[in-house]
Amino acid sequence: MASRKSRFKVFDLGSVIPFLTKADRDAIRQALAERGYMNGYVTVDNYDRYLDRLWQTALREKKKIDYDKLRQIYLEHLWKSIAFYDQMARQAIGRSPKHVLLLHENDLAALYVDELVALLREKGWKIISPTEAYTDPIATNVPEVLLNNQGRVAAIAKANGYPGLLSQDSEDEAFLEKLFLSAGVME
Repeated sequence: MASRKSRFKVFDLGSVIPFLTKADRDAIRQALAERGYMNGYVTVDNYDRYLDRLWQTALREKKKIDYDKLRQIYLEHLWKSIAFYDQMARQAIGRSPKHVLLLHENDLAALYVDELVALLREKGWKIISPTEAYTDPIATNVPEVLLNNQGRVAAIAKANGYPGLLSQDSEDEAFLEKLFLSAGVME
């Protein structure tokens, strides 16, 4: 399969250095701009990496895994994150942008990515390339806040004085541990 050369040079500032001072952030922004890069933002954050960690721990401990329940929790977790950040975008910027979903490269994502794509399509979403996503006007809306962990939508919402929550309960490790156990994913 031939690859198309992207016109974007992307560097993910938020995940590499999530806790920056204003001076640090501005210096990194300047260095990226000087090199022709843009910040490779996400609009939908989630904690899928922690679900993978819980699953990997259960495997190492030789727990019996109910894969139907694991799939259900994974897909529900991601859908809840997508719906949460899309609703925030609609309230904070007045529309649903071309979203960039954060998916960590791990075994759990590999196991269920096909089903995630099917779920998104079933719910009326279209899968687009990063090149297309980064053409959305949100790409040039770089707010002057130091909120990097929850993504571009949350940062814009914070900058605009959004009164709602900027993260959700499913981005909390204790919440996910309780969910994982109560759902009976492992015995």
